[in-house]
Amino acid sequence: MVDGQSPQSSYDILKQRLLVAGTGNFIYNESRGLIDRDSANLFACRMYGYNRLLPYNEGFSDGVISPTSKLIDAGKIGVITNLLNYTEGMNKTRILLELGAYYLFKPGNEKADLDSAWSFLQQANANAEPECLSLLGKYYYQAGNIAESQKCFSKVVDIAGTDPASLAPAYENQGKYLPDNDPKKISYLERSLELYHKLQMKEKEIEVRMYIADINRPLAEKQWQQILLLQKAIGFRHTLYADYALSCLADQKADHKSALSYARRAIDNMQETGDAALACLFYTRMGAVYSHFNKPEEALAWYEKSYAGKKNTATQDFWYKGFISAANLLAFLGRAEEALSLMQEVTASFPPANTFDKMRLAFIKGYSYEHLKDNTLAAVNYDTFTSMAEQFPLPSNYTETPDAFYQVSLFYFNQGQMAKARTYLQKALDFTSGSMGIQNLAGIHLLFSKLDSAAGRYASALQYRIKYAFYRDSLLSNQMQELRARYETEKKDQNIQLLTQSGKLQQAALQQSGFLRNIILGGLVVILIIAGLLYWLKRVTNKKNTDLQHLAHEKEWLLKEANYRVKNNLQTIVSLLGSQSSVQDSQNRIYAMSLIHRRSENAAAVDIRSYLPELVNHLRESFDVNRQIHIHLHIPPLELDVSQAVPVTLIINEALTNAIRYAFPRKEIGQEISVCMEQGDDHEITLTIADNGIGVLPDLDSHLGLKLMDGLVDDINGTFAIRSAEGTTVSIHFIAKTPLHKAHHVV
Repeated sequence: MVDGQSPQSSYDILKQRLLVAGTGNFIYNESRGLIDRDSANLFACRMYGYNRLLPYNEGFSDGVISPTSKLIDAGKIGVITNLLNYTEGMNKTRILLELGAYYLFKPGNEKADLDSAWSFLQQANANAEPECLSLLGKYYYQAGNIAESQKCFSKVVDIAGTDPASLAPAYENQGKYLPDNDPKKISYLERSLELYHKLQMKEKEIEVRMYIADINRPLAEKQWQQILLLQKAIGFRHTLYADYALSCLADQKADHKSALSYARRAIDNMQETGDAALACLFYTRMGAVYSHFNKPEEALAWYEKSYAGKKNTATQDFWYKGFISAANLLAFLGRAEEALSLMQEVTASFPPANTFDKMRLAFIKGYSYEHLKDNTLAAVNYDTFTSMAEQFPLPSNYTETPDAFYQVSLFYFNQGQMAKARTYLQKALDFTSGSMGIQNLAGIHLLFSKLDSAAGRYASALQYRIKYAFYRDSLLSNQMQELRARYETEKKDQNIQLLTQSGKLQQAALQQSGFLRNIILGGLVVILIIAGLLYWLKRVTNKKNTDLQHLAHEKEWLLKEANYRVKNNLQTIVSLLGSQSSVQDSQNRIYAMSLIHRRSENAAAVDIRSYLPELVNHLRESFDVNRQIHIHLHIPPLELDVSQAVPVTLIINEALTNAIRYAFPRKEIGQEISVCMEQGDDHEITLTIADNGIGVLPDLDSHLGLKLMDGLVDDINGTFAIRSAEGTTVSIHFIAKTPLHKAHHVV
């Protein structure tokens, strides 16, 4: 906002309607339909100081606010009704249409309002057939009579004939006022879009694209990108809702960098336009992005900002979302007491106002009590959540719902209630509708694999495990694609820079040619200078081209290396699952492999310290030895090539599993396991896993874990020794490879 003047103050009637439509649509979607469209549009009109009939009077108003509209905004309906007794002709028809629209689009769906709308529209019908038919079509839609509604819109289409300016809004209404699951809906909207595009009516084209994006998820990103271009073309400055939508779509693809970029742009635009009424929703979006980035403290700060300050029930539907997100994140961070305390504090003054918020709070309470080991209260709250969730259809925009069903399924799996676990896990998959992130899909397929393994359906379990590995490795593929896109951008920018420099040199040469005709000696000096500059520029250009070629080779190599390692890891997974080990051991090995890809910041190397603590915690929980056995890690800063990191991690996993399983048959104080890694000269690495247990040394030929360790040591060209004295000590010696990203570094 510049000099205290809001951007919307300069908008014409078309941009004003577009602003209200975009804001109303945003509010409706973010409330998940709990705020009806008419209430959302009314809120938008009041945000910007527009007349409440603005979104609905397109067919019978030229944009000039009529005296009747002003009286309607003032709530003086009785005065307007009396005016009908003294008004004739088209003025009376316009008043009847405005009164009909007022009652038809009042928030809620009261029968008395619909009856009043019907009465006024019937009186206006004789003198305003197309306009009145459109309103009657909307009346029948709100009354639940879709067939009669479509008849009215079809008549409007017939009246329009071949006039594109009349056909475009006719098809728009015919599509908008159909249920989202009706296949004709998208067809009508696309006809309308084509006509608006031909008519160069960009504001209406943007509006229709918004509706298409809402119901056609596969094309949503393309539609919103096109909307941004159109908004820029017409000087429409309120781009915050398009950036918000693109941030959500990027998050669903696990493209969290783009999600953060769009979310920041949305907040910048919100501040630029001064539209702070819905700021809490944009702060909540930033919190969600940072949460997905695994930056919980930053996420909590944004969530808290969304509901900080003075709260009231009028805006509760907006700021409540940030409060629930904060409680949910606290619970998932293991801070269950804080989550329960926050929920108690806020709900004491502002109890949840709708079923969806009650449902979400019930789930968070269930998860918190589960973390506190109070399985009774956890089950009670989970049952409350699931019973409420049954009241909602399978909407693709309820991304919280599949996540919650997955956690409930995991709870019952851990309780040994496999039938319940499978029921809720299937609901989690049903609710995704293509909107769930890759990380969550991986978790669902992993749990399906565990359920099938427990039921003895090993072939099905293997298929789910392979899908799980596919989704996990897809995250790595996304990172590689991002690298490739970044390289292409850098290459394009470099070409532009070179062309610009070339153009400047040509201009300089032309200027100097005139100078040569006047002063020969000075011209010779200038020629020498230019020649020197050209020689220098050629050397710089050649060096940059060489750098780009090196970069291209490196990126191409990284892509091939990633594909090779994905295939290699999948083969390793299949081999592990095909062994005679238990399902739990196979799960732990695959989990250890997955940590490497989750914690590595590049495709070539990984800092082994970044994920070993998480592996240790996982094994502690798997064998339920959190307090019984102390595991100490002594790992220096050390980057390993991924080709060695995978075998080394599996070796550590096997050694720890053997120690936990065999070294301590009785629970005693002072039971310890240590993992040490030392780096000597010439990149020699010594890995030692030692325990102070009973010193049992299983037979190598008969023990699968030790045979696996022996094979893994061969993979890294190392030596393997095991001794039993005052406990068991496993020693591994090998030479660390130079990480490939350093070996191929472009100087």
